[in-house]
Amino acid sequence: MGDTDLFCFTSNHFYSAMCVGASINWLTNVSTTAIRVRRRRVGDDIHDLLSLGLVMDFRLHYRGPLKSNGSPKHKQEIRRSLHPQLRRLWQRPPLNDHALLFLNREAAGSFDSLLQRVGPFMFASLVSSKIGLTAEIDVLFLRHQAPGEIVSQGGDIDNRLKTLFDALAVPNLDQIKGDSPRADEDPFHCLLENDVLITRIQVTTDQWLEETGPDDVILILHVSVQHRAASPVLWSWTGPK
Repeated sequence: MGDTDLFCFTSNHFYSAMCVGASINWLTNVSTTAIRVRRRRVGDDIHDLLSLGLVMDFRLHYRGPLKSNGSPKHKQEIRRSLHPQLRRLWQRPPLNDHALLFLNREAAGSFDSLLQRVGPFMFASLVSSKIGLTAEIDVLFLRHQAPGEIVSQGGDIDNRLKTLFDALAVPNLDQIKGDSPRADEDPFHCLLENDVLITRIQVTTDQWLEETGPDDVILILHVSVQHRAASPVLWSWTGPK
């Protein structure tokens, strides 16, 4: 895949954003973040804009261990892998136009800011109930096992996916005990305020043929952020076509 133009439309103009990374190699290297934004029209205030139907689509990736029923430390390591990608997303249109409003330190913890202090960390969640956002997530899950087997015979979803969903959200204080933010983690960017804001999940599994550690996976997360009331989560999954 070569460089790709992704066009972002407003009522007055359009602009284009280049995918980060010139190519995608599904087995060895993945582009950091791709952004596609659609706006039906622009309001004077970002809350008005969201209420009129802002939709954002982008991709995040993770390559590394993904453990079943992962420990708080393991989940924090996954958050740290996603943090730079989300931080870069906030530095690009359209989010960079509203960072001063949404990442307002003086209003941290209030309805007027997406910042939330948890212990020594200042977390910033993109998908937040404060502004009525929800997320739909399509996961490409490459692992060493054969495709399928996402759900056990007892009906439980693969516990590695539970680890992932926990890692996408802001942790509570007990989950980050003994940890402190690094120099580039102020604020620390997370995708979700809470994983209950996920309204749909689709998981596609396939076999990863590269020789790596037994717990290593590649995850490509296609995130669609929408402004709407939360609805019950719809789980679905498919094997390779």
